Amino acid sequence: MRIKHRGHPAKKLTGLRFETDTQIEPGAIINSTENQEIGRVTSAVISPRFGTIGLGYVRYEHITDGTRVVVGDGIDATVSGLPFVGTNA
Repeated sequence: MRIKHRGHPAKKLTGLRFETDTQIEPGAIINSTENQEIGRVTSAVISPRFGTIGLGYVRYEHITDGTRVVVGDGIDATVSGLPFVGTNA
């Protein structure tokens, strides 16, 4: 209904680069630096090339590349455009 009446969904699938070497659980809450919930992690993996990366649905206001976010219990992350291939590590 939201898409029908407003013309677009409130969130978009985007890449995330985590500043940790531990596995991130799907469903983890993504918060803005102001501690406002802005999305959820859908999947994450530890990449030999990029470190811990993942995908998540994030509110449109926060999908700009380089936006700092906090995932779960204080794990810092950065919004990253897709695909990860060819981006700077």
